[in-house]
Amino acid sequence: MEFIQTYIQRISIHLQLQGFLFEALPDLNGIRALLYARSRRPYPVPFARVVDHFLFLDWEEHLSARKDRLIETYWLFNRLVNRQFHVPHIFRLTIPGMAVIAISTRGFDTKAIEHAENTYEVPFIGGEVGQYLLVDLAKKGVFYHRGYVFEQPGESPLRAAQRVLVPALVDCLRDDYTVPWKRPAGETFPVNPYR
Repeated sequence: MEFIQTYIQRISIHLQLQGFLFEALPDLNGIRALLYARSRRPYPVPFARVVDHFLFLDWEEHLSARKDRLIETYWLFNRLVNRQFHVPHIFRLTIPGMAVIAISTRGFDTKAIEHAENTYEVPFIGGEVGQYLLVDLAKKGVFYHRGYVFEQPGESPLRAAQRVLVPALVDCLRDDYTVPWKRPAGETFPVNPYR
């Protein structure tokens, strides 16, 4: 748990520097998140504007190291986020982009990794997008949905979130990690101007 708390401190610094706001930790059927961050304001992608919502969880403690608990928690988080949007899905011009990020000190089973790499949530009626990311602190790896050869429906908001989130997740895994403002000149991390 100590490694996970250190990692959460690192990622929260990155997100804060990129303009994210931190929300009160939701209680999702007894699951208490490590961190809940959302973008300060909507940013544009083709045909919509997106507000990112990131939920960080401990894979072993919160999700019992089970893929079905990860999926169940995503849908509970989905309901919580969608309550903030009062327009029906099909009429939304501003949509939530949700990501559930599970962090593990012992690694993930192959079914969970396959699920994260092959699944993203885009309902038929539109109005929201979602994805799963897995952070393995032991092997220093991040697993997430990669793009197909041809762009899929709803993929733009997912890629926009990944361009900000994945480099930050990877950077925080470094053994020689230093806070961004104490780094040598020229060493930076990606910043999205819309957040």
